Amino acid sequence: INISQFKHIRPNSAEDVADAMKDIAMSGLFSIVVLDSIGAMITEKDKERSADEASVAATPKVVTRMVEILAVEAARTSTAVVLINQVRANISYGADTKTGGGFALEHSSTMKLNVKRTGTPALKDTIGGEEHTVGHELKVKVERNRVAVPYRLATLTLFNEASKWGPVGIDLADEAFTVGVGRGIITQEKATYILPTGERYVGRPKTVEALRVNPKAVQLIRERVLASKVEWTEPEALVNIDD
Repeated sequence: INISQFKHIRPNSAEDVADAMKDIAMSGLFSIVVLDSIGAMITEKDKERSADEASVAATPKVVTRMVEILAVEAARTSTAVVLINQVRANISYGADTKTGGGFALEHSSTMKLNVKRTGTPALKDTIGGEEHTVGHELKVKVERNRVAVPYRLATLTLFNEASKWGPVGIDLADEAFTVGVGRGIITQEKATYILPTGERYVGRPKTVEALRVNPKAVQLIRERVLASKVEWTEPEALVNIDD
């Protein structure tokens, strides 16, 4: 994020959030706007109620109106809108869990991504003499997609702090490995992986580690993947063994 071009606002209610989102989308001054989060929005009426008073569909009504406007204005100004939400227990019929905000939210979205941690232990590194959790492996399922095939599944590593593993953000080396193998750019001979530059490594960890210190190889894989017309094929079992 370029901090000099970053604007942070904290509205007081769901209504203020909806107004701010509408104004930002209509202005066309920002390329992307992120709302964090739908699940934390609360209406003015809800704030005035006591803790034991029931509230039905107050926030979804505000969200519905907001997304209806955003669907039009964001498209007009080419503003990307990211709406973060949480999973809630579903007390009615159907699935065990659901996302809050009402049905209009899902209907108006171009893409819906379900992001969860995998069972892989978090990545840790020693920074300043203390051990920090610097990253997690995530599983991302595309539950809705208007521009491509839905229900695809991706596994990626996301760093929340710069460390020996890499900079903040998605682990580009791990991404290059996974996509490179799937596209046939990185070839596999049993436990050995062969990079397009000719280097050979045994096991996934060593191959990814080699890519982390070789950004030119990562860039080469990226360029070849983007230029490739080969359909994605599920790679063979990715071997994680070390020598």
